[in-house]
Amino acid sequence: MNHRIVVVVVLVLATSTASAQGRKTQIVTGLGLASLGVYAAVMDRDCDIHAQTTLMNGQCEWRTPAGHLTGDLPELPGEQLATGLTVAGIGGLMVAGAWEPSKGVDTLFTAGAGFLLLATAYDDNYPRGTVHERTSDGRTLTTCPTPEGSMGYDSDVAALADFCRRDSFSRIHMMWSGIAALGLAAGRALWRDDPPLNVSVRPGGVWVGKTIGF
Repeated sequence: MNHRIVVVVVLVLATSTASAQGRKTQIVTGLGLASLGVYAAVMDRDCDIHAQTTLMNGQCEWRTPAGHLTGDLPELPGEQLATGLTVAGIGGLMVAGAWEPSKGVDTLFTAGAGFLLLATAYDDNYPRGTVHERTSDGRTLTTCPTPEGSMGYDSDVAALADFCRRDSFSRIHMMWSGIAALGLAAGRALWRDDPPLNVSVRPGGVWVGKTIGF
């Protein structure tokens, strides 16, 4: 009779331990994802709101007819803010325990958040070294570097309006946040919530038990 009671107690304790370990890894994953989301939401700026300018020296710059550079401060992109806060919200749901500790669900949501960050980080923009010159007659002349060398054109000609734009990961901080989120998803998938055996040293002997989840 005593042996049966001991077995039941060991199984209940082992199950409780496995559940606690699952919540711990879920909370760590959620906190990491929430931090990455907030970081990605506010760290990058771009010049999309200022037509035909290039982000250089921390400003959206263009060249005046006198040959001087002038510019405006870059803005926080709305889609970046929305994506970052969405990812942070997913992390917050994990921390709050919106669903039971589940390695598969945690991994799926974390990986999805990583791909969402990477997709938002990829955008079309003017490469560094592009110069937009506002002429005295109101036209805009653009010169940008290309693999064949520097090339200039009249930006006001509609057919060539986006000639210099390049698709790239223009939001660098968001890109690295996405890569980190994918790494977090891989870590969650590979992490073992419960050890194969529970070993504890107690007065009178060493206890070894098998963790069983219900």
